Order: sequence, then structure tokens, then C-alpha cells
Amino acid sequence: MNCQYKHEHSLEQRRFESERIRRRYPDRIPVIVQPSQSSSSSSSLLSTSLFRSFSSSSSSSSSSLCNEIILSRLENEKFLVPSELSFGQFAYNIRRRLRLRSEQALFFYIGSDGKQPILSSTIAVLYHQNKDIDGFLYVFYADEKVFG
Repeated sequence: MNCQYKHEHSLEQRRFESERIRRRYPDRIPVIVQPSQSSSSSSSLLSTSLFRSFSSSSSSSSSSLCNEIILSRLENEKFLVPSELSFGQFAYNIRRRLRLRSEQALFFYIGSDGKQPILSSTIAVLYHQNKDIDGFLYVFYADEKVFG
């Protein structure tokens, strides 16, 4: 999968940042969350920001959902996720931050090969199985199934 964050930052910068984060927060997993390139939200602008703790309250985004376009970009693309959190809980929080209605579908893919995660897996397990060479776990979301 094509990742905008990788294009904006060199491998050395990403490695340095992920190592610094893992030293400073050993019980947290650095996760980059971005829309899939085939998602209807991929043309929106992204506001880059500092790491935001995943345990903080839901962000207040000024953008509203359009009638047909289901997804918007997250206000923050980087998260520090508690390692014991299940992917299902993580997905719920992402849905809440995107302000999706319950009838709106959202699909998640992990890593460059686009695997669909098991919802009961912890973030730590997914991180150790799918982390990138730069030390981040990349999660992509889409409003439609893009890999069958």
C-alpha cells in the first residue's frame, strides 16, 4: 500500500522517531493511520500534528461528513496506542474520531501487504507481526473493500 507519511519523511527520520518513542513510552505502540489510496477520502488534505495519546478524548474536527463521502481524514495520523488494547477497541476509537454512523462500513488493512487484522488481536501482537522497517505500525482504512 502506498503511504503518504513514508513519502514525506525519510527512512532515517522515521526510524529515529520510532526508536525515540519506544524508549520514552515502552508500553505504547507507535501507529500511523491513513486512508487507503482507493478510499473516497484520499483526496482530502492532511494536517500533520504531534503525537496524540490514544487515551485522550475524541478530537473535535471542524469538517462535517458530506452526504455521499463517508470518510474524512483523521485530524491526527500518528497515535501512541497502549500495547494491550485490542484492535477492535482501536478500530472503535478510529470510527469515533471519524464520526461515522453505525451503518457506515469501514475496513482496516495493516502493513504494506494490506492484511486485514483480527479484531481480537492486541496491538502489541499486530505490531510484532507487521511493523515496518522504520519501527511504525501502518494502518490503512477504507470505506470499501479494496483487496477482496
